[in-house]
Amino acid sequence: MKREQSLAGVIRERLESIEQRLAVGVRQEVFLAELAEAGYETSLSNFRNELWRARKRKEKTEGQTGKGGRVHAPLSAGQAAQGQRVHAASLTAGQAQGPAAAPQGSTPKEGPAPAPAAPGEARKITNPADIRKARKREINLDDYIDKEGE
Repeated sequence: MKREQSLAGVIRERLESIEQRLAVGVRQEVFLAELAEAGYETSLSNFRNELWRARKRKEKTEGQTGKGGRVHAPLSAGQAAQGQRVHAASLTAGQAQGPAAAPQGSTPKEGPAPAPAAPGEARKITNPADIRKARKREINLDDYIDKEGE
């Protein structure tokens, strides 16, 4: 017997309902049983793959229509030159309505400026996140001038 719709189509059609039920704790095996009753025999791993694909497709189409998905704030000239992107969710209300966020740099703290680390005492880069932080770091050398000795 030939079905009118593919398994992927059925999952995309029911995605919102599936997501709501998963959020309240319905097990994925229950969906497999329901699909089997409707004539869609599949394995748990295939169901998970089709569910993942449906979520990605929904995210992609919502991002194109402006209803959701990942939206990035406009880049300032400094950010574009440095290759930085700012996720819109990380912006405050004022930043989201105003111009693009400025690149984050080092800002001096109250009190004396910290002494720079000796060459042998440099912090070790231990993972990719440290590399990204090091690349983005902006250092204002004027903050490290000993103002009392002038």
